[in-house]
Amino acid sequence: MIIENLNHACIKISFENGTKILFDPWLEGYAFEEGWGLKYNNLSAIEKTKDCNYLWISHFHSDHFHIPTLKKNLQINPDIKVICNDSFNFTFSDVIKGLGFKNIIYFSERVKLQLNSDISITRYPTTGIDNMLHIETKKFNILNYNDCNLPFKAIKKLKNKIGNIDILLNNYNHARKLFEYPLPPDDEIKSNLKVNFRDAISVFEPRYTIPFASFHYYRAPESFDQNNSLLTVDELITIDKSILSLNVGDGVTFNDNGTKFSMNESMPISLNPIDLKVRSQVYTIEELKVASKKFSRKINSGFLRMTFIIPALQIKVIDLNQVISLKISKGELIEIKNTDDWHISVTSSELLTWWSKPYGTDSFVVGGHFELNTNNIFPLKIKLLFGLLTENKLDLKSILLMLVSFRGIKFLLNRREEISGILFSGKFMLGTRK
Repeated sequence: MIIENLNHACIKISFENGTKILFDPWLEGYAFEEGWGLKYNNLSAIEKTKDCNYLWISHFHSDHFHIPTLKKNLQINPDIKVICNDSFNFTFSDVIKGLGFKNIIYFSERVKLQLNSDISITRYPTTGIDNMLHIETKKFNILNYNDCNLPFKAIKKLKNKIGNIDILLNNYNHARKLFEYPLPPDDEIKSNLKVNFRDAISVFEPRYTIPFASFHYYRAPESFDQNNSLLTVDELITIDKSILSLNVGDGVTFNDNGTKFSMNESMPISLNPIDLKVRSQVYTIEELKVASKKFSRKINSGFLRMTFIIPALQIKVIDLNQVISLKISKGELIEIKNTDDWHISVTSSELLTWWSKPYGTDSFVVGGHFELNTNNIFPLKIKLLFGLLTENKLDLKSILLMLVSFRGIKFLLNRREEISGILFSGKFMLGTRK
């Protein structure tokens, strides 16, 4: 069996029986409204996808579900079978069909899908949109843990369900705006990232660990300094003896029983320049007011107008040199004159994207398109939380509808480990370093 890191979260696994599975291709361009770039340029990556039989995409974040890359995948491999996640709150199939893919396999939660006599896969979702994939063969148990940053208790429960893991694929860097003001030293952030990575290894106890899904850099000027606290694979290998030093462009071959491995010759790669995102479009206050009303209506509808607990968020609109205040429950934007007091600063174009696009909150926070101006982050975090829950159809109205539907109750039960882990730990992962 051969595992190749084509770029970021894009892994290719080639099995002895000829089955080749491609995961989460982002091989060129930018993600999260151009807030992220790829650290490396792997020139041969697209060509490597040409002979894959199956494609699985873990979730719709654009560093995993990258439309321009998928279009190129389709051009060179039109017959590939796309395994489409099908859940109560979202499905990939409509977009995949719209792109032109013909061979679609619907993939439910926690239901074992037999690809052939040798290989089966099971998808374990988390409360939002993330998913891990358990790949079982006659010789290997592989867990593509991806971006599923779960509470410690939830990981332990899933480990008991899944059993022994031979190979764990796990992300290792922060992948969103860090919600600390001022930011702690880079070494402290890196140290905490190492602890998080080691914790997952200590629970799953894999024979081998492959770090992946963390080869990005931040392009947004407001988050550009976070590049200094991103870990490299070389900084991880001393954490645990199971960790393999597999960088972008590298491959590893395992023998039949997984007792031995050999590193393959690297593909030709180069470092991409770490460039800043340049914004030229400027929107007026009146245009922002229209977008904010639309956003507020969406949140108020999802939470049945029980949004009075959300405090006003004061925003410095950089390119307009204006401070505004958004109160969701009132659904209005108010201009504030002559003040140096605001929670975040952001450009008008990023605000409009946040408030008007279907998954604008995700792109806003993960892309890091804003700068903190205070350690009072509650008004921002709760707005982002309500926005994320609404966009992911996990708002109050959606939950109530789930409770009166068999499929909805099943949806919640399928996330039982994480839900109980959050309830017992009291921790929601928004804005953490994990």
